[in-house]
Amino acid sequence: MTFCKTADEPFAPNMAEHYFRWAVDGSKWDVMKGWHVLRHSFISNLASRGVDQRVIIELVGHLNEETTRRYQHLLPNTIQSAMTVVFG
Repeated sequence: MTFCKTADEPFAPNMAEHYFRWAVDGSKWDVMKGWHVLRHSFISNLASRGVDQRVIIELVGHLNEETTRRYQHLLPNTIQSAMTVVFG
């Protein structure tokens, strides 16, 4: 199966969605609403491991920190862990 015409040609959005659905349909991942969820996971994992917000913004192309902060609520244990480091 060929995903794109040349190695340096990006997927068109509709093709990315097509291949995402092809990969997950009928699997336990079928509940995922779309490939964009992988972007959310990437950002959340970077943030949970303490990667600087400016680096995350650069990696994912957000225009400001507010957009990036929206992903941090997904990992509330990160806040609790930070408090435990300071206060035991």
